[in-house]
Amino acid sequence: MNQPLPPLHDPLVIRLRGSQAEMGRQFGELNTRAGGHHAAVGLYVGPPTMAARILAAGFPYRTRAAAERVADVVLGAQRRRLDARRRRQFPAYAARTEAAFAPLGVDPSAASAVFVMDVLQNAVGTIGRTSMFHHAEVAAAAMCSSVAVWGGATASGDLLHARNFDFPGATIWDLAPTIVFCEPVDGLRYGFVTTNGVDAPGITCWNEAGLTLTVHTRFHRDVRWSGPSVIDLGHEIIRSSDTTEAAVACARRLGASSSWGLLISSAAERSAVVVELAGPHVALTEPGPAEHLSCTNRYLDSGLRRREVTTSHAFALDSDNRFAQLEAFVAKQSGGI
Repeated sequence: MNQPLPPLHDPLVIRLRGSQAEMGRQFGELNTRAGGHHAAVGLYVGPPTMAARILAAGFPYRTRAAAERVADVVLGAQRRRLDARRRRQFPAYAARTEAAFAPLGVDPSAASAVFVMDVLQNAVGTIGRTSMFHHAEVAAAAMCSSVAVWGGATASGDLLHARNFDFPGATIWDLAPTIVFCEPVDGLRYGFVTTNGVDAPGITCWNEAGLTLTVHTRFHRDVRWSGPSVIDLGHEIIRSSDTTEAAVACARRLGASSSWGLLISSAAERSAVVVELAGPHVALTEPGPAEHLSCTNRYLDSGLRRREVTTSHAFALDSDNRFAQLEAFVAKQSGGI
């Protein structure tokens, strides 16, 4: 029997100000006061963590719990590698995470949980170097879609940037949405959309210069364990960049540990760019004469697509068809969006 979904909460809107550590503490305290954060914290921190659950999801039910424990051990070691690098490269962001976790009752040693998607995608990319996906169809959770439209495509001429965020845990995010505005002591003012208990500034975010950034999962063989996480990459771009050119330069300078597609739009410039990363590789897709740009979960750059990992035929078809739907929507509604 179908059960009705629980009622959605009104979005929690909070404003943070100060150093990164101070804003982290404020985030944790305000989320604790508001409540509704336990499901999201449990999803990411576990045990088992979300990444372990996803990797073990294809195992028979009788062996799934054991597979989750093994995955947690393996992925935990890789999370700690990324965390150690983060503390050297972005100590302020590491301090922010620990400060946010403390009021929520999360042990600071669990701070590496923020790398959940990086380690999951890197695990898929590493497995993709073998022939495993030639012999088995493995479910892959990646269903994010974004589109930016501007100029003659929109009713007002203004730039509009839309995205969905459909992945395991999306229903948890929907139940306790949070909108956060940050005023740092260093850098641009910026905001982001998240859920109660998850301080993720670089995933769906915007800043006072009119840049908007949305992040999309990719899978690629050339992932590594030595670059920044996507949260820190996005956080650094949105905190420091006032143009798409500056955002691209920041992405090129930092690279990434994992595989990502970033749709970055500028309201002031009325344009957008997709920045695709695969470990040390960075590629751009620009709109050309078009007044829109779409992004889903497959590489747009032909060079990066050659070593892309597709875990199943369904994953490729799903991403490609969502991209086609976005393009068809813009073509049909152009001038009135």
